[in-house]
Amino acid sequence: MTVLDSPRWLPGRSIVVAKVPAAEAVVAAVRLRYDESARAGMPAHITVFSPFLPAGRLTPDVLDELGRLVARHRAFDVTFAGLGRFPVALWLAPEPPQPLRSLTELLRCGHRSSDGL
Repeated sequence: MTVLDSPRWLPGRSIVVAKVPAAEAVVAAVRLRYDESARAGMPAHITVFSPFLPAGRLTPDVLDELGRLVARHRAFDVTFAGLGRFPVALWLAPEPPQPLRSLTELLRCGHRSSDGL
């Protein structure tokens, strides 16, 4: 199984990510060698919510509501000092993890409360 075969990478499904441009220089070579999503054009990022919606449901209204939800979350800083592993992915562990968990929960609740935003 590869990351693109994972249910999180099903064709036509969207995910919500926070791009991390500062990490790109550090992880780009490894990601290009081992991460099919990097080779498909996904930049260094934090996956915030996955899977999100079928791509066909990503309307301007949905994207506006997603922006409003994210804007409600206070800005925060994280560092990446450790590694974690999913069955098909190696990831950098954010410290502290709680702000990202809170953001994910905010999106999960918004996703449920309006049948997919």
